[in-house]
Order: sequence, then structure tokens, then C-alpha cells
Amino acid sequence: MRYWYVAFSYMSPRKPESPPEVIEPKSLSEVIAANIRRQRKRQNWNQEKLAGQMRLYGFEGWRRTTVTEVEGAGRGRQISVGELLGLAQVFGVGLDALLWHHDSQGTNSIPLEIMPKTEKSEGFRLDNWLALLGLIMTPESLAAVASRAGNAALEETLKREYTRMYTEMIERVQEVAEDLRNTAGWFETKAIERLVAPVASKEES
Repeated sequence: MRYWYVAFSYMSPRKPESPPEVIEPKSLSEVIAANIRRQRKRQNWNQEKLAGQMRLYGFEGWRRTTVTEVEGAGRGRQISVGELLGLAQVFGVGLDALLWHHDSQGTNSIPLEIMPKTEKSEGFRLDNWLALLGLIMTPESLAAVASRAGNAALEETLKREYTRMYTEMIERVQEVAEDLRNTAGWFETKAIERLVAPVASKEES
């Protein structure tokens, strides 16, 4: 028993990983407002310029104050689906550029809260960017578009997009696997401590 204890005493126990950081979701209205402001600045437009671009597409009610409100300042203002599509056209971006949070590092792992959780409902949130893309257009729809179009450039674009999405999913799986390994290491450390403790007590006595 003495040698068994000595063998375990030389093993360096693994330090348990700190608990994962809780990432608070961003509200949909907050994300849209920030993305409109970000896209406008990317174009080097002031608010009047953006309002004018929207009027060119038939959104006659858009003024500088409208832009101020949809960017989250002043009284604030909800934006319609039609206006969201118009903004995507004006900025030359996809809907995901307006509907998802992108931080300064370009990551997209912050959940999107569509409806907040209440006492009466579970709410509705999207935990990752791929979930948002799946709501905009399913992979089946994308494949159908490519096959009907018969356009080599479109097919190549879709292929690149699928490759990127697949890479992101693989990275996420690897993150989950690493978390599981860390958890297993923590349990192993605790198990060794429980095994060694009674033997150490006997040796001391």
C-alpha cells in the first residue's frame, strides 16, 4: 500500500478548468441598429446621405431623423421587413450583415435574442450564425437555386459558402470536444484525490 500511495503522490493532478464564460445574447433591435450604423460608416455616408439612398428605392418617408431613430438614438424606431431589404440593397450586403452581431474581432458567436424569455414563455433566440442562415434559406433551397440556375459562378460561390459553413461547424465541434476533455480531466483529478485521501490518512496514523 505504501508504494501505491507513492506512485500516486508523484502524479501531478490536472487543474480543473474555470467555468465557461456566460455570453449574454444581444437583442434583435440592438443588433440591427448597430449594424445599420456600422454599414453607413463603412460607406462613409452621413445620415442624410443614407436617407437619400433609401428614398431612391421608394422609401419616401425616410429622412435624417429616420436614420437617427433606426440607429437606436432619439425615440428609437422599429424597422419593417421591406425597409430591412431596402437597406441590404442600398449597402450591397446580405441580410445576415444586418441581422447578426459582429464584434470588433469579426467573431459571430454571440447569441441573438429575438424574443426575451419571460415567466410565461421560453422566448426565442438563435445561438449561432448558422442558425440564422438556416432561417433565411435552407441548404436544400440553396442547392435547388444552384441546379436551376446552371450558373458556374453561382455554384462556385455556393461551394465556397458551404465550405466556410462546414469549417465553422467543425471548429464548434472541436470546441465542444475540448470542453468535454477538460471536464473529464477534472473528474479524473477528483477521483484520484478521493482514492489517495484514505491511504494518506492511514500513512499519517
